[in-house]
Formats: sequence, C-alpha cells, structure tokens
Amino acid sequence: MKQFLLFHIGSGRYAVKLQRVRSIHGAESVSWASLSHQDSQAPQIHIDGKAMPLYDLLPRPGRETRAAASAEGAQIMVLKAGDRMLALQVDRIEGVAEAGADQVVAMPPAFG
Repeated sequence: MKQFLLFHIGSGRYAVKLQRVRSIHGAESVSWASLSHQDSQAPQIHIDGKAMPLYDLLPRPGRETRAAASAEGAQIMVLKAGDRMLALQVDRIEGVAEAGADQVVAMPPAFG
C-alpha cells in the first residue's frame, strides 16, 4: 500500500504520491514572479524564496490561468517532479489515503 494526497480541481478528484509533495500553501501566500506566458511556459511564482512554474489544470475561458487572488480558498501544492520543483494550483485538499496498485488509475506523466 502506498500513501497518496487526495485533492480536487474543478469537479475532478485526483491523487499524487505523498512522497512527491513538498509543501502546501494558501494561494494568497505566494508571490507572483511573472504572469506572462512566453513560448507556452507556465507563469512563475515564488515560494519560500524559490521561483518555480505554476500549473493550473483548469483554465478558465478567456484566461490562460486562474489568478490566485480570484480563486477563493485555492491552494498551491509544491511537488517534486523528477529533478525539479513545480507548483500546482488546486481547489481543495481532501487528505491522505492509502491505496494498492489495483485501486489507482495512473495518468500519463504531465510534468516529467
């Protein structure tokens, strides 16, 4: 059995291996390094003095990403993906759960 952190984005419920989660922050506690998208790169944010890309898996019509200030109650998860760190904006953290390999449907790698 492995431990997973359960979270919600929009109406979807997702999980990530707990060992990949480095920290969780309220969206209001991060500082934006750059909101511009250059060559389809994610916007950059600063968390604990480190710049990292912020991914929002639920784009809004007419916007490339949700503004943290407008996403009331949103949270930012800092994840280790390979040899880099990235941030993922989620709507709600549900908690930790244990699951066996037969209970998990893997998604294709999105961030390496």
